[in-house]
Amino acid sequence: MIDLELSLNDEQQFPKAFREYLFLAGKKSGTGVVDNDFKDLKVTCNDDMKYCGYELDRPYFVFDNLDS
Repeated sequence: MIDLELSLNDEQQFPKAFREYLFLAGKKSGTGVVDNDFKDLKVTCNDDMKYCGYELDRPYFVFDNLDS
């Protein structure tokens, strides 16, 4: 979890509730967390937001996507 925070959340600690969610989810628990695809998810999210004219100027973490 610390590695995720360092690389994907601008070295900021995740909110306590999200840290607990990730801890309980484990690596592959079927709770909606996409394992090992976090960087790709963020790139896809950035591309989609740019296409729609949106921009976030603060850190955010993408942990899942809607595929339907």
